[in-house]
Amino acid sequence: QQCPVSEHQSCCTSRTKDGLLQLTFTGWTCSHHSCSVCSRKAAAAGGLLFRCMCCPTAFCEDHLPNKDCSIIGQSERFKALGQNHPQQACFVLCSAECRAQAVLDGDIQESDAANTTTGISAATG
Repeated sequence: QQCPVSEHQSCCTSRTKDGLLQLTFTGWTCSHHSCSVCSRKAAAAGGLLFRCMCCPTAFCEDHLPNKDCSIIGQSERFKALGQNHPQQACFVLCSAECRAQAVLDGDIQESDAANTTTGISAATG
């Protein structure tokens, strides 16, 4: 199944060092398929990436934010867009700003917006 992520051009250009879109020989590269800190793909990062539901960042286990991160699991919005939930992904809200946006978008309830982890230990038990 195809990845349903889409981004504003300004979001893409603000992420790159040279101010250009990330392009490959096959076209645009979705930022949810590699860690935004170290660039490892899921296979090189222990088989799992933590993808933010509201912004174009993804994290390997080593770089998951220790503060203000909410573990969501599956993204109902992405499933509604046709994505089969990938085994190598766990959806998160990576910051207070992303949690607030998820409440505005109706992806989470306001009462759930305060639930954050203190790092990866909350996700893995």
